[in-house]
Amino acid sequence: MFAIIFLFNSGFIENLENLSVDGTKVEAKFQKIEAKQEQQKEEIDTLQQQQFDLQKKQLDILTIQQQEISQLQKEQNIALKLAVKAIIDQYEFKHLRELRRCEEEKIPYIITHRFIKPFEQAIRHLYVVRFINKKSSISGLINKLNSTHQEDLTKYVSVTAEGRRYLELREKLDIDEPDDEEVQISAN
Repeated sequence: MFAIIFLFNSGFIENLENLSVDGTKVEAKFQKIEAKQEQQKEEIDTLQQQQFDLQKKQLDILTIQQQEISQLQKEQNIALKLAVKAIIDQYEFKHLRELRRCEEEKIPYIITHRFIKPFEQAIRHLYVVRFINKKSSISGLINKLNSTHQEDLTKYVSVTAEGRRYLELREKLDIDEPDDEEVQISAN
């Protein structure tokens, strides 16, 4: 009974939508509470939509960034391939690769040359870039080739760890194999 008197005296009666009394139980329903709940629901829906829109924008930004990163990686890969290929030419690469193969298989690498100067320059360059070590004098090798036009390269040089890493890097980067050149290489 006190609750009913409170309702009538406090101004809540204006917002009263429904009042029911059942024995000792009083139930009152107010318009403003429902209106406030509806307003809060709309605000929550709006906030959820804003959050969804923000997440979509962030996802779009991430997608663009991933595409840019992918493009940069492709460009870096191309630049790396160019740099790796430029360290030695195809002629030098062919000799380095074949020398490594012959060392691994423990077979001679017989060089047969009519043009000694390009071969000498290639071997000296491979030595300068530390892809091969001298076992014996390169000049001795050149003198032998000048007189016999044939010699086992594995007696004079060996592939260094750096040279092996270089060859592995070329393989890993899938750098094209060199074109066949007019050099006769035979492994016996």
